[in-house]
Amino acid sequence: VHPAKPYMSMPSQKVWGLGMLLYLLAQPLYVFVLTLAPQTVVAPLGCVIIWINAMTTRFVLGETVTATDAFGFVLIFLCSALVLSFGPRDSALDPHDLNPTTNHAFLFFLIG
Repeated sequence: VHPAKPYMSMPSQKVWGLGMLLYLLAQPLYVFVLTLAPQTVVAPLGCVIIWINAMTTRFVLGETVTATDAFGFVLIFLCSALVLSFGPRDSALDPHDLNPTTNHAFLFFLIG
């Protein structure tokens, strides 16, 4: 049996501070991407960030992923794909714009 750790508030935990720092550093990249890509592309891709956060909590915080969580992840991906496929389009947008090797704005979004 492990002894109980003393309670630490969220801002005093190192992982929380690192996460907040990374979040703040990513915001200028997000603003940069919004200047180069339409909101109809950036917003659905932002939903994928929820999935990435949920999956990393499994490894960082040891949280379990339930069947309901997995269903939610699949739903996020499907809905994002539907919005990107059938949503309003900018006349200059084509699948080439979503290739991170050719579109540096999309690459910045993925990094951020």
